[in-house]
Amino acid sequence: LSLHDALPILLRIDAKRSLSNLNAMGIKKGKLLDVGCGAGFFIDEARKQKWNVKGIDTAKSPIVYASKKLKLSAEQKDILKYKTSET
Repeated sequence: LSLHDALPILLRIDAKRSLSNLNAMGIKKGKLLDVGCGAGFFIDEARKQKWNVKGIDTAKSPIVYASKKLKLSAEQKDILKYKTSET
C-alpha cells in the first residue's frame, strides 16, 4: 500500500476518532465548519454521522475534490474573509 493510497484511510481513521472525542465530551451534533478542510475527509465522516457540515480551504485542488468527488459543501475561501452567517 503506497502512502498515496494510505493517506485517505489514515485521515478517515483520525476523523472518526476526533468525532468520537466530540461525542464523548457531550458536544451535540449540529453545524460544523472545518477551516482548512483540505480534501474533506473529516467533514465527509462527520456528514455520515449526521452533522451539518461545511468546509473552507485556501487551496483549490482539494476543494475541487471535496465538492466534486465527495459531494460536500466546500469552497475555496480565506477564513479572514469568511462571514459566520454563511454557515
